Amino acid sequence: MTGSIRAIILAAGEGRRLRDTVGTVKLYLKIAGLNLVCYPLLSAYSAGVPSIVLATRREHAGQLGTVVSQCCRACQASHAYSWRWWAGNAYTLLDALESLPPGRTLILVGDHIVHPEIVRRVIEGCDWPFCVGGDRDPTVKGRGEETRINAASDGRVTSIGKGLDTYTHVDVGVHLVDPTLYTGNCGRIPLTLNMLKQCAARRGLLKVVDVTGLPWLDVDTPGDLGPAERLASKLKTIFWQAGERGL
Repeated sequence: MTGSIRAIILAAGEGRRLRDTVGTVKLYLKIAGLNLVCYPLLSAYSAGVPSIVLATRREHAGQLGTVVSQCCRACQASHAYSWRWWAGNAYTLLDALESLPPGRTLILVGDHIVHPEIVRRVIEGCDWPFCVGGDRDPTVKGRGEETRINAASDGRVTSIGKGLDTYTHVDVGVHLVDPTLYTGNCGRIPLTLNMLKQCAARRGLLKVVDVTGLPWLDVDTPGDLGPAERLASKLKTIFWQAGERGL
């Protein structure tokens, strides 16, 4: 059941590459009339996860709070402040997890636009300490930005990273973590979310949940803005139908 799950949205970064082009922090970039960070928020809410934690740094809290109140009035949103955000987005996540009571936790990346059905599939299909949504046939290919996954026939991830020459899936940026997951001794600073997933894969703790056929996009470069606008426009209709009246 999604109602017993809370979501964490990683929202501490600035996306400097895109910021240099558009002149604003990437998460606040307007896509189809809404700030980019609104889309993972609304996907979680539309999938039946109303309790959402924005993992950020203290200086971003005021603007994030304003954004959330404008794009998802019904979300039960709160903040978890990371004091180690500078050490990599894995520490942003770990700080947020440490501030919460134990429980299964959905993790979304603030610059990914995903169909809410992806969220539902990951939640329903996860039977392992750490799961990640994977697409076997992504619409946007060959960008060199994607995180690639190699998985065995049972879904267990054998390797994950941006530099894999052969792979079975592309990482869509939606995860589910069990509170029993051990994250100690996973690497040096900076520790990224990908490094955390690589560590879990080495320990046999990471599985992929197949979400092939559902639309998603990682917004990283100016070339992503056109596709992001089109996908976001379609998803706003779904968000409205899910009962969100803040749009």
